[in-house]
Amino acid sequence: MATIVVDHSGVRIGTADASGKVVDHSGVRIGTVRPDGTVVDGSGVRIGRTAGR
Repeated sequence: MATIVVDHSGVRIGTADASGKVVDHSGVRIGTVRPDGTVVDGSGVRIGRTAGR
């Protein structure tokens, strides 16, 4: 089951799979989920969080 990922304002930006890979609506990988629920891009910059956190 995919986890919804939102940006800082709460707008949905994509989904995360069980391995923590985050993809946008087009299927392009945009980041990774950290254990605390934050989402970072490939450079380690925080771009969002999992919904509900």
